[in-house]
Amino acid sequence: MKKFLAILIILSMTLCGCTKSHSHTSKTSDSSMGEIIVPLKMPDINVNIPDKFKKSSTEINETVFICNDASVIINSDALPENITTSDDYADYAIKHYTDMTDSLKVISRSVVNSDSGTKITQVEFTYSVSTNNGKLTKTCIAGYFVDSDTIYMITCKSDNNTYQSFKSDFLGIIKSAGLK
Repeated sequence: MKKFLAILIILSMTLCGCTKSHSHTSKTSDSSMGEIIVPLKMPDINVNIPDKFKKSSTEINETVFICNDASVIINSDALPENITTSDDYADYAIKHYTDMTDSLKVISRSVVNSDSGTKITQVEFTYSVSTNNGKLTKTCIAGYFVDSDTIYMITCKSDNNTYQSFKSDFLGIIKSAGLK
């Protein structure tokens, strides 16, 4: 169970933009407790989340939207060095996803304009991770957009067998995103 939990935390951190060198990852040190991870805050952007998704939180993210096995996580972070566009960031993210999973297959990749005119790079993929209870397999669609030196990430995922029932919600969430 501990291995499974560790894998999920690592995947959440990697898949949602939480890395040690970026500005929005908060760690503090307490001599009696060691290092404490402070959850990432949801960025102040426009995004429409369907009512069926309920607001929740995790150790890693202050705000997560959940509906059954589906989740939507919205983060922002400083752009990594040498990354200037959402398309560059999508390449960077897929490389990290591939490094952290047992397998990853990109289904589609496109650039869409949000309802507010924001250019969003959208990547749809499946991935699997080995756990003590077997393989965990998910399908994900992630949307990335850049403003100045900040990357905004919208990560929507669910189990493979329920993904199609959430896909139109996920696409709508990404299409609704933009700066305030």
